[in-house]
Amino acid sequence: MHEDIFAARRSIAALGATKYLRRYPAALRAQLVRLVRAHPESSVRAIATAIDIAPKTLQRFVGGSGGGSAIVPVRVVAEARPSKELRVHGPHGIVVDGLDVDGVAELIRALA
Repeated sequence: MHEDIFAARRSIAALGATKYLRRYPAALRAQLVRLVRAHPESSVRAIATAIDIAPKTLQRFVGGSGGGSAIVPVRVVAEARPSKELRVHGPHGIVVDGLDVDGVAELIRALA
């Protein structure tokens, strides 16, 4: 673990003197994610401390449920709207429930 920690630490140090102005290139972010996943025995916080990066920043790169918020794909599906059901009152107290407009029209045609 020490070699990859030292390599990551050198790459991060080369970005700038202050950690507040660092911009992490995509290749380095991917390297850091691989580093964290290669060492499941260590916490993200421990690895972040070892490579001199803010734990929140490293967690954001890794994503997942450890306090960061990963962006995940979402599929939006429109809900099927229930058809408006009608109640038809017929002669002699007959009541027909649950028909839509087409059903009522068909009932009237059948009774005519």
